[in-house]
Amino acid sequence: MNTLQGGPGDPIGAVSVQVQHAMNGSEAVPSVDDLKGRNKEDAAQELEQLFLTLLVKEMRETLPEGFFAKGPATSVYAGLFDQVLAESLASGKGTGLRQAIVDGWPDGAKPGPDSADARKASVLGVSERTTP
Repeated sequence: MNTLQGGPGDPIGAVSVQVQHAMNGSEAVPSVDDLKGRNKEDAAQELEQLFLTLLVKEMRETLPEGFFAKGPATSVYAGLFDQVLAESLASGKGTGLRQAIVDGWPDGAKPGPDSADARKASVLGVSERTTP
């Protein structure tokens, strides 16, 4: 597959990765190491954007004709459209979902794979993990 290659921090490289994922029908999934050290505002914004992307995609798929003409690149253009529209909706004040996530985030908790376990334990009143 021919792709545009950009250097580190180059938006062309980022776009080519997004196009490749859209063509493959998959979303770019960050690794656990990518998530460590992130702040909760960034994580909440990405979650809001992901939610809005899925929402826009599902809403678009309910249309009988769709926005785009039928062709080999329809799914690529539709996926990019969904992503750009979701980014636009999530920018600025967004929909309020980001702020609700940040407000509900426990103080001192860091985004990452262990956050859900810690929150579940705090909700259940468990201070340590116990093994059966």
